[in-house]
Amino acid sequence: SPDLKDERRRPIGMIGFFESFDKAEAVELILKEAVVWLKNAGAGEIIGPIDGDTWRRYRFNIGPFDTRPFMMEPYNPAYYPALWEKNGFELLSYYYSKHVPDSAQAADKTEKFMKRTEKTGFTFRNFRADNFEGEMKILYDLSCAIFSDNYLYTKISESDFMEMYSGTKSILNPELIWFAQDKNGKYAGFVFSFPDYFEAISAMKGKKGIISKLKFLLNKPAADTLNVKTLGSIPEYRGAGLGMALMHKAYTSGLSAGFRNVNLCLIREGNSSGRVDMDSGYVSRKYNLYQMKAG
Repeated sequence: SPDLKDERRRPIGMIGFFESFDKAEAVELILKEAVVWLKNAGAGEIIGPIDGDTWRRYRFNIGPFDTRPFMMEPYNPAYYPALWEKNGFELLSYYYSKHVPDSAQAADKTEKFMKRTEKTGFTFRNFRADNFEGEMKILYDLSCAIFSDNYLYTKISESDFMEMYSGTKSILNPELIWFAQDKNGKYAGFVFSFPDYFEAISAMKGKKGIISKLKFLLNKPAADTLNVKTLGSIPEYRGAGLGMALMHKAYTSGLSAGFRNVNLCLIREGNSSGRVDMDSGYVSRKYNLYQMKAG
């Protein structure tokens, strides 16, 4: 990636879209070829797995594997990390997801942040489904402002962002997506959550016909978990409790829609969003991102 540089100001190389059987010899050959190609192209440090950028799929799921994945969670065979570690890749960054089995408790604990931010002039509103493209543009602009200083962040175009989320229109519940605005109406943050329709989508088996759509509809009511995918506030309002207030909205609207369980998805170690469960959840899954240091 020419937009990301290592400590010696060389472009960071990326390896992604990795799929393999548990064949160490084959993986050794393909990873070596990838590393040589990247080095010849001028790369310094090499990271992976990352499918182009952090807006898309990246990281290896390292388990535990005794429960099913949630919708949009990175998933891979358990042997993948060991194959990379055998070929010179070391842990670069650690991530985790949390499961909150009773979101009512977390809702109660975050209520004080909601009341505090309302007193200082913040207001909150839902995503407006009748203006899908306009609302997605607000999400894009906020995401760029909020996450521009995140680790390995690179900006993508608005059109790429729209294309990424174009297929979600039919499954989004606008009552589960919240915007925060300050007293002047400026957008200050958002929380993006959606029902965990993993079982319903799995029942479709990758097909799009009438029967597959019927299977989705039949399995859809079984969803009992809310996935909180993205949460953030713009830099000038960090530390104001706005993230906790937005999470209160997510917890309470999820409960109103029948979702008592919540997945807090893909949190980087050390990130403050790991505390939004208010000690009401537990780490349910872990993920690794790897590096091969520049020679």
